[in-house]
Amino acid sequence: MRFSAFSLILALGFVALGCSDVDPTPGDGDGDGDGDGDGDGDGDPILPLDFLDTLTKVRSCGDVYIGVSNDDETMGILFNGAPLAATAHELGETQVRESTLPSADVALRLLIGSKVDMGCNDVVEDPGVVAYEWTAVSGTVTLTVVPTGQAEPWQVPADATLVLTDVTFESEGLEPVVVDSWTVADVFVGWFPG
Repeated sequence: MRFSAFSLILALGFVALGCSDVDPTPGDGDGDGDGDGDGDGDGDPILPLDFLDTLTKVRSCGDVYIGVSNDDETMGILFNGAPLAATAHELGETQVRESTLPSADVALRLLIGSKVDMGCNDVVEDPGVVAYEWTAVSGTVTLTVVPTGQAEPWQVPADATLVLTDVTFESEGLEPVVVDSWTVADVFVGWFPG
């Protein structure tokens, strides 16, 4: 919790004026007064503090899609990036793309719901539900793609590593989510569902 100089002066002013029943705590900034910072008014945070540690299930495909969710697929970070696997095969060398957000090369979302990661499934029978969605609006995303195997019409096989640095996710009516540093390493991409 942070106190600005203004809020401290304001609080001291209320005490000096005899308004000692006023709480000088500035709150969590979401306007609902429950102290959890998510703006929904129920007192429970939407995301647990350790949510990144629970994201262990990786789905990756295409050129380039990486989705990482928790085991029951109720939370996830989903990344779509520039087609670096094909470029890596064409040039015969590792490709690294560092993108400063917002960027046309990156679509990066944080989702809560059910079956949040269906990105590599071309036959979706039960599409799931998105209850909350944040979009990455600032920070740095680094994608490294190393070509592997033989390129074919149905695949450009590669290993990819995704690194998020100081990425802020925002959603209207919800508190921003900041990811200081997070890495998904050596996932297989470049195969195409279908």
